[in-house]
Amino acid sequence: MRVRNESDQPIEIQSIRLDLATPDLDLSDESLESFGRTLIPGETGEFNIYIAVSTSPSAFAAAQTHIDSLRLTMGCSAADGNFIETGTYTLGVEVLGR
Repeated sequence: MRVRNESDQPIEIQSIRLDLATPDLDLSDESLESFGRTLIPGETGEFNIYIAVSTSPSAFAAAQTHIDSLRLTMGCSAADGNFIETGTYTLGVEVLGR
């Protein structure tokens, strides 16, 4: 995932947690990653997060499940103190080698 610091001060990305926005799939409990990486203003950082996805026990067997968006929670800190950034984001597809 890519995170861009659009503030006017350095921020430290302490942790990133992903959750699915669809009720038919579940993420493993390891969807929280700790980083401790600082991004300066205007910098974009790449963060690798590995997750395991499984169907929810309540999902219908015939249901087609797909991931089209994720809920993101980032624990951050800056000179003003700690803060949490949250949001739901649509997934994009990136083709490697082009």
